[in-house]
Amino acid sequence: MSEKFSHPRSLKKRVGLPRRVTPRNDNFLDEDSGLISHRSSMVAVETPQESYRKLFTHPLLQGCVLLVLAVVLAAWVQVPGRFPDPDSFYHAGMAELAASGTFPSRFPWLELTTLRSTYADLHFLYHLFLVPFVHFFGAMAGLRIATITAVGCFTVALFVLLRALRTKGAFGFTLLLIGSAAFMFRANLAKAQGFAFVVLFLASILIG
Repeated sequence: MSEKFSHPRSLKKRVGLPRRVTPRNDNFLDEDSGLISHRSSMVAVETPQESYRKLFTHPLLQGCVLLVLAVVLAAWVQVPGRFPDPDSFYHAGMAELAASGTFPSRFPWLELTTLRSTYADLHFLYHLFLVPFVHFFGAMAGLRIATITAVGCFTVALFVLLRALRTKGAFGFTLLLIGSAAFMFRANLAKAQGFAFVVLFLASILIG
């Protein structure tokens, strides 16, 4: 009786043993078929135009550009050496008093009004915020620097809020706003509105 001897390769097929594939870099040798298969990998190459577009559309760079523009425009408005709002002198004086630790409950400078004997500082938090600026730079110069700081912070806070809301064209909308003469005039008034909007925008970002 003759015995049949199976070739090892056919034995692998019958018992279901896995085929061995030997990788050689990106070339694979299939021992059953004897064919060499090549796996090609494609690597995307970024063009210079795409690199520039990614750079100039980066949120951090856009925020810095908006901040610089806002500060420059606000400083340009403040340069002539005058305040467009007479209330600026009141805020500077109250900030000086707050810097010295004085918080009056009477306002004797308006003796012909009811404020002479009954006075409440409606801008108390704003005057407290002005204290370090007045302390280091003086009353009028400190008020100007505080106003410029408020414009810069407002611009960045608005841009961050628009980005958080995923608004398309957030950079363009913010740039359009600070380029408005009417907005720049109102923003450069020595009032609490700039800091109030900053607090409002940041609170909206944290809540959202």
